[in-house]
Amino acid sequence: MHDDSSVLSLREHLGHDWQAHAVSFAIPKGMALDAGAPVRVRDLTYGLDLDGQVDNDGRVHFFTDLWADEERLFAIEPAVRAARAPLVVKEQADAFVFDTGRLTLAVPRLGADTAPTFAPPPLLWLRGPQGVQRGHSAWASGVTVASAQSRVTARGPVFAEAEIQYTFGNGGRYVVRVRVYAGAPLALVPEDKSAGTAGAWPFSLSEGMAPDRV
Repeated sequence: MHDDSSVLSLREHLGHDWQAHAVSFAIPKGMALDAGAPVRVRDLTYGLDLDGQVDNDGRVHFFTDLWADEERLFAIEPAVRAARAPLVVKEQADAFVFDTGRLTLAVPRLGADTAPTFAPPPLLWLRGPQGVQRGHSAWASGVTVASAQSRVTARGPVFAEAEIQYTFGNGGRYVVRVRVYAGAPLALVPEDKSAGTAGAWPFSLSEGMAPDRV
């Protein structure tokens, strides 16, 4: 943090150039921003306006370049209007599909009326820049789902996220968040399990793989 608490400082210490890198800062004290709200990030060093987004933990996310050994200063402001989202979130009958431009993936769309025996694991399939849909997941032997629900918690412009919640037959609770960033070829999948919960779900990339050379 800069001497001025409303100004955010980002300094490079590894001697490396970072291009279009995702970064996040805690919301400056005294600033009230709602989760999911678009914000304007002002790059005070280069005079640029960047799109930002607030998450549920009170942090602002945005993309920026950062060159070797340099320091950049940023200021956060509420956005006058929402930025045009580079992320695409589609709601299908049985899935939420996220497209970052470099990665497309699907998570199950689950509601109170979803029969537990038909509730799949939290990642259905993914598709890379080559356009080939791959992947298959299934619960490990012995896993019994008692209830399941999912919802989209963020829709861009910086990141999109879904939360999938399961309750198992033994009373255990399992929550998975799947987050993707605009233009990024990867997904973050943090998990939260109650003590004693067993809910393994192997995800195989062999499904849909058709190599032209072995």
